[in-house]
Amino acid sequence: MVQFARLEYLPTFIFRWSEIIGIENLSEEEKQLLFPLFRIRPWANSKSLANSFDRINQAMSGNPFACDVDDWYDKERSNTGAAQELRNILQDPSYSQWYEFVRQFDNAIPCLRLDTEIENIEDALRQEWLEARGFGIVLNEYNLRYLRNALACLPNIHHNNFFVAVDMGWSRDPLQQAQQATSICVDLLRAKPDVTIFLSSSSFPVSFDNFGFGEAVNCAEYALYDEVRRQLQAVNNEYFVKYADWGTTRPPSDGGGGWIPRIDLPRGRNIRLYRRRIADDETKDEVCSAIAAEVTASDEWVTPPPSWGHYQIETTAAGGQQGIYHARKNSATRINMYLHQKLSELGALPEVTGEEPFEG
Repeated sequence: MVQFARLEYLPTFIFRWSEIIGIENLSEEEKQLLFPLFRIRPWANSKSLANSFDRINQAMSGNPFACDVDDWYDKERSNTGAAQELRNILQDPSYSQWYEFVRQFDNAIPCLRLDTEIENIEDALRQEWLEARGFGIVLNEYNLRYLRNALACLPNIHHNNFFVAVDMGWSRDPLQQAQQATSICVDLLRAKPDVTIFLSSSSFPVSFDNFGFGEAVNCAEYALYDEVRRQLQAVNNEYFVKYADWGTTRPPSDGGGGWIPRIDLPRGRNIRLYRRRIADDETKDEVCSAIAAEVTASDEWVTPPPSWGHYQIETTAAGGQQGIYHARKNSATRINMYLHQKLSELGALPEVTGEEPFEG
């Protein structure tokens, strides 16, 4: 059973290749410390929705994870078997079919769906297996108008085997949402004073044209968290929330222009962006290798490389075939390094030797 009150970090991920690969290449010790929340959608062109859970289970080495429906996913645009299965499951307005589907995966912690009648939520809360396994409650841009449902249910939950994630979404300046986030958290804590709350947001840039080579982008999620925590203490010095974010990811996009070679290096509350356009007499791989060489020669570099992600940068600098030569690999590498950094703060972790194979 997950001890939610003892968790110190909750990263939220969209179910994409980069996120899965970044997590899959954490050490086994790191995976035991990690408790991520996945927004579930079909995996690739799978015929079965179960493949999504199987893929997460594989990446997590059987460790527990939370799961919610991915409200960004347009399930009407796909004709795969998994998309059809998801459509059928979500036709039930009570979401009982969703809970029963998740139930078959022992390490999956479901999140309650708030966009339904209060009676349906109360019925779900009466399920013994849900109380025994635990669950999450997510408040985000899609369901914040149903906050009243969460507030109505919280006083009637006579255990602490659950968590609440207050997700303020993506913004380059999340601090603007501090007052609203504080208000939500105060309402939740007044409804159930001992509730475990995580405050989440994302600020990773969408465009990089204004960043110079090696320039640091600030992870503004921390500023939001620090301000909300300060405001909560001003209301009641026993009120507190825990830190959460999107693991340096951002919302899905419809794509855009070609990828300009870039390598990201998380360092503390910043991420260094090393990005350079391809000259007429260069290849993409040559530019990626040159960038990686500059990264490993910079004062920001850590020796020996402490994570799989760091090792990928060294591999790229050496011109290795499995280096960082496309956007998804760069994202996977950044996510892996950032999670290693966060998890290192939570417990003593062994160093990665660099001998671990790349999981593609």
